Amino acid sequence: MSGLIGNEKLNKSFTWVELAFAGAFVLIFLIVFVLTGAALIKLSISLIWLLFPLFCCILKKYQNFILCIAETLVMSAFLLFIGLWAPIMNQTHFSFRYPFQKAYIGIFNGDDTFDYFPSKLPHGVKDYRLDYLPAIMQGDGYTTMSFEASDDVIEQYMNEYSKGAIYTCTVADLGESLSIQINENGANPTNKNADVRMDKRFRAKCSDNAKVYIMYNSETSHRSPYTSAVVIDSEHNIIEFSKIG
Repeated sequence: MSGLIGNEKLNKSFTWVELAFAGAFVLIFLIVFVLTGAALIKLSISLIWLLFPLFCCILKKYQNFILCIAETLVMSAFLLFIGLWAPIMNQTHFSFRYPFQKAYIGIFNGDDTFDYFPSKLPHGVKDYRLDYLPAIMQGDGYTTMSFEASDDVIEQYMNEYSKGAIYTCTVADLGESLSIQINENGANPTNKNADVRMDKRFRAKCSDNAKVYIMYNSETSHRSPYTSAVVIDSEHNIIEFSKIG
């Protein structure tokens, strides 16, 4: 009898331990999701795991302690492993997330991802949107961030980026391929190709006369050059910061 009571206590204790571990992962991924819009899949997996020990505790039908140990070790290792994967951020909104998204993406993609992006967003921006796709297999990956701003903000950015651009053109010059031949002096096209990533929704709103400031271009990829660009449409007061690679 004492052996059964001892096992029951172990089962109860380790079920609560498993619940605590699962809850910790849920909390971590929930915080990441709220602050960045990423980790939704990881959060969903940890929530599913959490349900098993939670129901056991509610119903007071505790799992065998050996099973609890095995589940905790396997799920913790699995969630830590997928936690090392670079996040995918599709159509994330809420401008308060921007500094957290920068920090989170920088862990996986390097701080230079945001070299030509603003250090912080201007006050009062609207329609904020950030997309991030990490490099997968032979793909280069990309980061885009866009918003609508006031006239003075748009003018400020046009003055700032026109001075530092290695090449300036219009959206119409990019054509359907969103690509143009350039050199770093901005005169006489060469065989150096710059591809510009533009969000489809932004492109649909953007005027063909919008200015494209190519800030950086390096043909270090076999498939396409890495390019940082800023697209400013003063007609619709929208701006997009873009990086391929």
